[in-house]
Formats: sequence, structure tokens, C-alpha cells
Amino acid sequence: MILPANGEGSSVQAIGVLNAIGAIGGRPNFVWGIGPEIVSALNAIFLPVLLCIPLPIFTVLAWKNGWWKTGTRIHFTLLNLAVLGVIWWAHYWNLLGFKM
Repeated sequence: MILPANGEGSSVQAIGVLNAIGAIGGRPNFVWGIGPEIVSALNAIFLPVLLCIPLPIFTVLAWKNGWWKTGTRIHFTLLNLAVLGVIWWAHYWNLLGFKM
């Protein structure tokens, strides 16, 4: 797991790790269906996705207004592309929320 240098997003990552530990530790019984821990873990993914909505807007503003150095803007753009790729991947594998 790659952690940001200044601690941004650490709370969101911590929530995801705690949900994963709770789902494994609770040992859901897949014979009788999907447990409430798994459903809550899948529904908790919506928070990071909602927090990522303004990232493309800030990327455009950073390039338009000349915020930061060029290397930093390139890094921020690549980070945003990676985030959008992860969101697409989670949607492709139906990990964005619990669907019946």
C-alpha cells in the first residue's frame, strides 16, 4: 500500500483496512449468504469514490492557473489518472456497493 507523504487520505485507508480486518475476523458464513460485515465493507467504498470526484476539476485548475511546479502538476495528473483507473476497476468487478 502506498501512503501519501503528508498523511492525506490516511483516514480513508485506515477505514478500508479496518473493514477488511473486521470482515476476515468475523468469519462470515458464505453458506448462508453474505454477512452484514461484507455488505458494510462494500458500501464503505462509496466514501473514497465521492471524495475523488473533485480531483479532475482540481487537475484542470492546476494546469490552467499554473499552480505548483511542472513536475508537481505532472505527478498530480498521474495520481488522478491512477485514482480514476482504480474506480473503473472497482466498478468493473462490481466492488462499488453491494448489488443483488
